[in-house]
Amino acid sequence: MAHEKQHRFILSACERFQGLIENAKIVEIGSQDINGTVRDCFQGCQSYLGIDIGAGQAVDLVVPGELLELPSEWATIVISTECLEHASGWQEIFATIIRITSSGGLVLLTFAGFGRPAHGTIDSDSASSPFTNHYYKNLTPHHLLDAIQLNQYFSDYGFEVNASPGDTYFWGIRSSNPWRKRESSEILEERLARAQGQLAQAVEKISKQEELYAGFRDLEARIKHEESQLQDLQAQLATTLGQLTTRTADLERVQSLLDQKAKEVENKIEEVKQLQDVIARKEQQSHGLLEQLADIRLDCDRAIDSAELAALRCRSFELESERFRIERDQLLQINSEYRRQCHRAVDLLYRIKAFSMTSDAVKSQRSSR
Repeated sequence: MAHEKQHRFILSACERFQGLIENAKIVEIGSQDINGTVRDCFQGCQSYLGIDIGAGQAVDLVVPGELLELPSEWATIVISTECLEHASGWQEIFATIIRITSSGGLVLLTFAGFGRPAHGTIDSDSASSPFTNHYYKNLTPHHLLDAIQLNQYFSDYGFEVNASPGDTYFWGIRSSNPWRKRESSEILEERLARAQGQLAQAVEKISKQEELYAGFRDLEARIKHEESQLQDLQAQLATTLGQLTTRTADLERVQSLLDQKAKEVENKIEEVKQLQDVIARKEQQSHGLLEQLADIRLDCDRAIDSAELAALRCRSFELESERFRIERDQLLQINSEYRRQCHRAVDLLYRIKAFSMTSDAVKSQRSSR
């Protein structure tokens, strides 16, 4: 496969001739998968044989297309995509395609046409056709019409020319006319030798495939054994799943309880945060109160000092008062003594005055005498 438009042509043909594909024997000439393959377009076929001149991906048999010695009318569908422009013997390849296609079978060809740039050569993109770097030729419908009488070998056919990228597409329904070509005994002998060689190659591939099939059978037996074990495991798994379902229900209930507890814890945490905020505020208030208390204590200390000083002053005043009391008592005693002395003096004065008066009276009496 070279590009998307060529791929769409193949898909369109598959859709149009879907009835031929089911259980068909398909041959593809130039089948190496370089940048895609059309093999996947033919689902449901009986067999699919890929032919190319070199080994590679999607190549089942290594042989030039013009030398392919499959039995005449063996294939139901023969395909060749983006191959003929790289093959110098493209006429012989086309003849082989006609020979091996059964009556009523389908031929599908795509090849580079007029205006297509060269590719797959040593002076272009050699990777596009790694086995044929030394030949290239664009082909048109006229080349096929000039090479073979298509009306003789196809009951119906058609060409499509795609100007961009410059491709020619061909489809044809094989008629019942067999391919006839007179060949000498030497050519027939050569063809027989080639057929034997191709058969040997096919037998070798079949032998390898049989080994693969044996491996597949062993693998199938192991798979069956594994399937049996798998069924046991599935039964155990079903039991485990039942237990798991029960456990899941329990876990869901536990999860529900945990969610409730988590909600309660969140509420408690929120309350604790609120309490922490309150405590923080109280601590701030306490800090302020402590500062006030410190100030009050300082004031108290000062008051105590003042009180002690006042007490000392009171004590001194008391002592001074006591001294004054003692002195007062002494003064009172002195005053009392003074009063007694005064009374005594007054009494003495009275006595003296009385005595004086008595004396004067006596004197008067004496004088009168």
